[in-house]
Amino acid sequence: MGKIYEYIRGYYTIRASENGARHAMNLLMENAVPFYNVKTEQDGMTSFRLDGKSFRKYLSLTDGHVIDGESVERSGLFSVALKYKMRVGFFAGALLFAAIIAASSLFIWDINIMGEVTVSEDEVMEVLRDHGVYIGAYIPNVNTAEAEVRLVIALNELSSASVNLRGTVAEVIVREETAKDGVGLSSPSNIVAARDGMIETIEVMGGIPTVKRGQIVKEGQILVSGVIDSQAVGYRLVRSRGNVYARTTMQYSETVPLKYDEKEMTGQEKTFKSIKFFSKKINLFSNNEISFEKYDTIEEEKRICLFGKIELPVFICTKTYAEYRLAQTELTEEQAAEKAYDNILKKSENDLKDAQILNRYTSKELVDGAVVVKCDVECIADIAKEVIIQEK
Repeated sequence: MGKIYEYIRGYYTIRASENGARHAMNLLMENAVPFYNVKTEQDGMTSFRLDGKSFRKYLSLTDGHVIDGESVERSGLFSVALKYKMRVGFFAGALLFAAIIAASSLFIWDINIMGEVTVSEDEVMEVLRDHGVYIGAYIPNVNTAEAEVRLVIALNELSSASVNLRGTVAEVIVREETAKDGVGLSSPSNIVAARDGMIETIEVMGGIPTVKRGQIVKEGQILVSGVIDSQAVGYRLVRSRGNVYARTTMQYSETVPLKYDEKEMTGQEKTFKSIKFFSKKINLFSNNEISFEKYDTIEEEKRICLFGKIELPVFICTKTYAEYRLAQTELTEEQAAEKAYDNILKKSENDLKDAQILNRYTSKELVDGAVVVKCDVECIADIAKEVIIQEK
């Protein structure tokens, strides 16, 4: 609500060179004139803001003259009203809208999700919505503590979550700790083999190695144990950390038919618009029938800003239906094989990004009108996978 009050009250933005702005702000501080929102801009200029009363004092201190190179910009409701020539309808609408906005201060206007995680914002938002945190939620009914707990329970990737209400904005801070982070993760664990292989190198920073170089291991076998047997204190559990490189073979297979239906857009589209206020949607159309037999649906939301400055909990929603038809595509065996191999390269890219590739063995065959390409990649890769020890 602070931004809305500031806009209704009006303000002046002073821009000047660094030295000019410093001189101006020193003058204001010496005379106890308040200013705020000091910023250093990309062009090297410095800006700050004054309310109307402070700006008049500023002019009296400078005898009505601005500092060399200084610019003054007036912003706010009154300056917009002047632009519209003081029209009665504008003021009536503005006052009504301000009243609606003030009444809506008890609802969540926006949700900001922060944190470096692999979980998508959509997944986090879905869990929050299921537990009462969403745009338009009545703030007195929001239980942030419960939402935090539910987030961690529902999304296994998260180790912690914090939900804070800042006025009409919900700030959600999520944290994800993985075995590779090495930060804050203290649960006891073993390192097991992610796949079969022959051990080449073992790098252990925690736990006790249970295998040695040249040993053949199977998927799931413990490579580094988090269970330490000490004669002094007995058994204790620790977190195993490290990398275990093994000679292993990764197998990939891809099938591409010689004939298949491919999507072809016709260029025909039908668009519907609606307004969403908080979580309530109002359709702006009466007939929503779609005559297309096959179509893709594209949905977009654009948030409305008051005077281009203040984000409101109001969205213009656009739903577009784009028609397509299925056209049969035919490939030669060579084209299908090339496409299959390209798909294999994409699928294996993440697995092999840190691996030392020794050999690739590729084969292809024609099976029931489709080309099947198989690729065995012999390489040296890190097969370590950390698994938490469940304490009883």
